[in-house]
Amino acid sequence: MLNPNQHGFLPFRDNHTTIYKIYSAISEARKSKKFFVAVSLDIKSAYDSVHVDDLILKCLQLGISGKVTKWMHHFLQERSFQIKWRNFLSNTKNSFKGLPQGSVLSPILYVIFMNDFYETLDNNVDCSIFADDIFVHCSHHSLTYIQTKIQNTLELFYKWCCYWKLTICPEKSAIIELSNKQVTSFPRITYAGIPLPWSESIKYLGIQFSKYNQNGHILRSLRNKALKKINGLKMLGYKRNGPKTKHLITITNNSILSLFFYSSPIINKLSETHLKAWNVIQTTSLRIALGDPIWTPNVILLKLAGQEILSEKIKRLAIQFFIKQIATQPFSTLFHTPDRIYSHLVEKDEESLRITFRNLNCIPDHIISLPIFQHSSPNVCEIFLKDFYFQNKELPSSIISSDFIECIQRFFPNHFIIATDGSKSHCYTSIAGFSYLQQFCYRIHPLNSVFTAEVLAICQALDELVVPAKDILILSDSFSALSSLKNISFHSPKVIQRLAAKIHIRKNFNQNIAFLWIPGHSTVVQFRFLARQKS
Repeated sequence: MLNPNQHGFLPFRDNHTTIYKIYSAISEARKSKKFFVAVSLDIKSAYDSVHVDDLILKCLQLGISGKVTKWMHHFLQERSFQIKWRNFLSNTKNSFKGLPQGSVLSPILYVIFMNDFYETLDNNVDCSIFADDIFVHCSHHSLTYIQTKIQNTLELFYKWCCYWKLTICPEKSAIIELSNKQVTSFPRITYAGIPLPWSESIKYLGIQFSKYNQNGHILRSLRNKALKKINGLKMLGYKRNGPKTKHLITITNNSILSLFFYSSPIINKLSETHLKAWNVIQTTSLRIALGDPIWTPNVILLKLAGQEILSEKIKRLAIQFFIKQIATQPFSTLFHTPDRIYSHLVEKDEESLRITFRNLNCIPDHIISLPIFQHSSPNVCEIFLKDFYFQNKELPSSIISSDFIECIQRFFPNHFIIATDGSKSHCYTSIAGFSYLQQFCYRIHPLNSVFTAEVLAICQALDELVVPAKDILILSDSFSALSSLKNISFHSPKVIQRLAAKIHIRKNFNQNIAFLWIPGHSTVVQFRFLARQKS
């Protein structure tokens, strides 16, 4: 329903994917020797300018209807507010437009409101939106062609804003050319009849994009921010009754070093000189936080603070970001091309990722990716929890056994049956699986819960016990595991997503898998008894 170029407040899309997608588009244009013109736009009072009736109309157009839409309409309309100043309250005023600030619903409702903005884009014009920050860009060999396309887009965008009663903030908008090519004269591009000012650098989501010396601009911007915060850390650290050392280290991590973690997918490619400059910022901050003298070796500082060297952590976080994009490939904005795994990566990042896989002796296919589910049917397979009479725990074991056998003969006569189980004691955690043909039993790390053990037992059974060209029926006494699989979502535990991925692979081989919950106290079949005995 929602456009894939919307990056804010949605699963698997955040500011990192937004920034990297823009950065890779700039790099691709420079590599192809094209002009790259970008326009940064900011909507004035974005949340406060949303009209409730217009938002409800857009929800209905997206197929959101019924009681949900009625509830949202009642939630948003006729909201009242007061102002408190020096213990005095103003009169109550009613608000007939705007989204409530601080509500968990407001961000996603604003995303819905902005969804049809992409209809204003001309051909070959791309756009990324994060909340109220809009970044429109176009690349081509002809600057005149870009001028025409972007001008048409801005005119359509102006009409869209007028129709939906939105206003662009002109002082926060700018236009820039980011290619390596020389531009003798900049074309005139206007918004609402007002020429947009051309800039030498542009800031979007905290990252400074510049035509000349891009890396130097990023380095200076990060360095200046870090030095200001280091001065603040000095004021805190030199006070007699100031914060404790552990709190100063936390401040260092969350306010100074986090600046570099935020932009790690971009700055990981910079030169060793730049990386060493950031290592100096790290060690300087840690000396202030720990109160150690200047001659203290850097290795000792890192050991005392429990940290790794900043340059290595930046590279590691960048690799983690790319691997995460591969794992979420069906929903990622960077890896959505099926025939080319590195579809939107910069050349240096492609090479570093290949080296990482080579060092780990694996390939991208070894990464467990999320399966693609239809929105209307999220269930990955048939799961029977309370569908049969024998699944009532209150029944006697003899009735459960006889009814179970009748159920198998009637509904699953041609299925290959597998029983799985997981158990946990104070020392060990084990998993086991059993079928007519073979069996397995393993110990796993004792920190794993019974829930994880039950799911891993099913995963292992799909790898070891499955017979090709036959439908599978898996018996399990873990109601929580099967319920979690039946109601899988983006927020499900990773082990459940791993199981769903394995089932999805089996479906590609035209093999149907069904799960049947068995009451744990019963001995309905020899399979379950042997699996529990093994575990």
